[in-house]
Parts: sequence; C-alpha cells; structure tokens
Amino acid sequence: MPNLKILLAGRPQAMRQLVRTIIAQPDMEIMGSYLDPMEVLLTAIRREADVVIISLDNSEEPGLVSHLFAELPDVTVLMLSSTGDTAYVVQRCPWRRELLDISEDYIVRVLRRLTKEPCGPIDDLDE
Repeated sequence: MPNLKILLAGRPQAMRQLVRTIIAQPDMEIMGSYLDPMEVLLTAIRREADVVIISLDNSEEPGLVSHLFAELPDVTVLMLSSTGDTAYVVQRCPWRRELLDISEDYIVRVLRRLTKEPCGPIDDLDE
C-alpha cells in the first residue's frame, strides 16, 4: 500500500514528467487531478493527502495553500511553474524553499524526506 498520497492541482501537462516518475514509485499514489481549487481542498481533506502538487502561473503563492494548511497542517505543497523551470516546496514553516534542482528524482527524494520530517533539512539530499 502506498505511503504518500499525492493530489494534483492545476494543469497536469505542466507536471507530466514528474507525474510519470511518481507513478513509478511503489510508495506513492496519485489520488487525482483537479482544476477547481475547492475540489482540490475538499478532496485533500477527505482523502488526507500527504502532498499537493500545484502548477503556478507566476511565483505568487496561491490562496489555496493557506486553506490547505488550515485543514491539513502537515501537508507538503510542491508548487511547479507552468514552464517547469522553477519549483518551490512549502510546509507549515516560516519559509518556502525554492528547489534549485528540479529533476524528477530529486523532487521525489524531497517529498519523501519532508513528509517524514516536516520542515526538516533537504540540503543533504544533493549528495
């Protein structure tokens, strides 16, 4: 049974390669993909999502993120730019981190680490 329940929010084409990589992981399950923020929020709550991956049009954090944290304090949010060249990881910490390495393998390692150790270090994952 998969450990990480992942929900996709936004345009899946921006996340296509990452989604393929995640699907190949035995410890991860994609629970669905939704465009409507309210559907994302309700599904994330109902299914107790561990990770919500959001596609971004710009670097602004969508309002959905604060609503997710209000209902699911331990959720990890991965925000990917629609061009696929920028990624941020956000948890209920006093920061958001830009991921300098946006390879699929690195993102999978980051998601695994941060869902086990919220707000923990990720710098050592570069090794």
